[in-house]
Amino acid sequence: MKYFKSKLFSKKISWLYVVLFSLVFGLLFSFTSNHFFNKKQNEVTTNSAQNKQTPTVNSSNQPFINPILTCVGGLRELKPFKNKIQTIIDKAKLEGKAKEISVFFRSMRNGYLFGINRREKYYPASLLKVPVMMAYLKQAVITPGLMDQKVKFEKPFAGVPPNNVNGKIELGKEYTIKELIEKMVVVSDNDATLLLNERINPAIYSNTLKELGLSIPERALPSENFIGVEDFGRILRILYNSSYLNRELSNFALMLLSKAQYGDGIPSGTGSKEVAHKFGEWMYKGEFQLHDCGIVYDAEQPYMLCVMTKGKDIKVLSGVIAEISKAVSESVVNNNVPVMEE
Repeated sequence: MKYFKSKLFSKKISWLYVVLFSLVFGLLFSFTSNHFFNKKQNEVTTNSAQNKQTPTVNSSNQPFINPILTCVGGLRELKPFKNKIQTIIDKAKLEGKAKEISVFFRSMRNGYLFGINRREKYYPASLLKVPVMMAYLKQAVITPGLMDQKVKFEKPFAGVPPNNVNGKIELGKEYTIKELIEKMVVVSDNDATLLLNERINPAIYSNTLKELGLSIPERALPSENFIGVEDFGRILRILYNSSYLNRELSNFALMLLSKAQYGDGIPSGTGSKEVAHKFGEWMYKGEFQLHDCGIVYDAEQPYMLCVMTKGKDIKVLSGVIAEISKAVSESVVNNNVPVMEE
């Protein structure tokens, strides 16, 4: 009996030590963990504050894109200038310079935007060359060597609108798919576009249009207007954010657009700023349409601007686009970036 009690007492003492040890260890672990967590939290807070003070737009080897969608601190105060652009539009229409004018603006840094007459539809003309390019770049990912495949320009296409541009493809010569894409985008060559259209993967092209949110009639008539300024603005934003193509190909696409041989329109109103843009022109029964949409790489506030117009004189329409572009550029420089509009 004594032996039994002694053993039982010893066992109780052992359990007591275990409980006390556990409590002490738990307190030490809790203190150490809290200290470590608070230290790391302070480091994160400090780094976060530093990042807000030094916004990063994009890397040096991919200067045309910014796939990281984050709100960055230290941005300039945003002030509306929509009314300024509306005044220019009203005056141009009153003076007979244009029948219709639509504008869509979006800051690429923080998402602030506005639109004027953005529900109006237009015939896209050469603007559709951008989705063709994007479909080919998408196809190149799954088809190794596609960009190096050669195509011979054997005979002219019937019924193609005159395309008097420098550097267009020549009959009897061979071109790689990559070269044709460059001709299509940089000099807006219609023959290069048609050669590419003959060989495009229909499923990939159809899916590209769907991903871009474009609803294009199966057989678009010359009189059929089906694209608005916001539609094409979305395409530019998708390229800028690399949300359809990967970063390398998105940057490549915008790099080609920055080489576009069209110095009127948006570029003529931005001074020396780099612009990745595409223009489109169309004429049907005496009415011209001229559009220019692009990303202006302002160092502090890159922005997207799309202007679409209808009127009787294409040179006058070009001047209207340039005037709007200049007003937007000056407003951005003067800190007058618009408030957000739904």
